[in-house]
Amino acid sequence: MNALAISIESPYTPEAKAAFQHVRASMKSTIKEQIVSIRELKSKRCSTQKAGEDASRLQSFLHHDRRENRAYLLVYGMLRGKSWGQMEFNHPEGDPKILEARVFSQETQHIQSLLGSIWEKYRQEATETTGHELETPPSLAKYL
Repeated sequence: MNALAISIESPYTPEAKAAFQHVRASMKSTIKEQIVSIRELKSKRCSTQKAGEDASRLQSFLHHDRRENRAYLLVYGMLRGKSWGQMEFNHPEGDPKILEARVFSQETQHIQSLLGSIWEKYRQEATETTGHELETPPSLAKYL
């Protein structure tokens, strides 16, 4: 048998693959939208500062938007099988600023971690769309 002809079997069912593809596609479009929003907010903040006005409120929004976008990128990378250390070399075991960030979930009426809220949102969307409930990837599970 030719060594190159070996096929690797995926541990995921076709339904799970479809659900993960749906989550990744949704997250990718959200991340792109957030990046555009961050650029616009940054431009607005700079023009406000140049006009000599107080831009501290815009800076605060920009900070929170950047942190949220970074969390989305981390969850997206972990869905693709990457570890935190592979994505951020300066935080191989996770960044406390992201790990300790909390948000209020409208669905569950509870405060939960930022990473957990992002994962839960897309996991539920994929379940509703594809009918297959996703398991949390191991690379992400240890941070939830």
